[in-house]
Amino acid sequence: MKMKLPADEYIKQVREASGRILWNDANFPESKQKTTEKSKYFRKVLKIYDKTFEAGEKGRRVGANILRIETIYKHQSVPLTELTDNSFLSKVGRIFYKDWSEKLCKRVVRYERCKDVPT
Repeated sequence: MKMKLPADEYIKQVREASGRILWNDANFPESKQKTTEKSKYFRKVLKIYDKTFEAGEKGRRVGANILRIETIYKHQSVPLTELTDNSFLSKVGRIFYKDWSEKLCKRVVRYERCKDVPT
């Protein structure tokens, strides 16, 4: 998502998603990437990061202030026919929205409004 402010401003505000705590990823500077707990026991990992920073580290250029939100499913095998089916894509889209919209979007929208208000 293209944002008004740098992505790390939003990442600092996010504490949890889908009832799970988001931790600063130890492999990145603070507020550049947060993920839910990762282990062999968790099949779904939620991740939010600064895409501009990540691309810059790899020598690529993307626009400024890009916030990336991902849901990663581990240990999941989906046949290609099911993966391209509209009903499967709709289901995955609904799950993604449910996981991320409850706290994250409300907090980001509120933060955007607060930054736009003159002091």
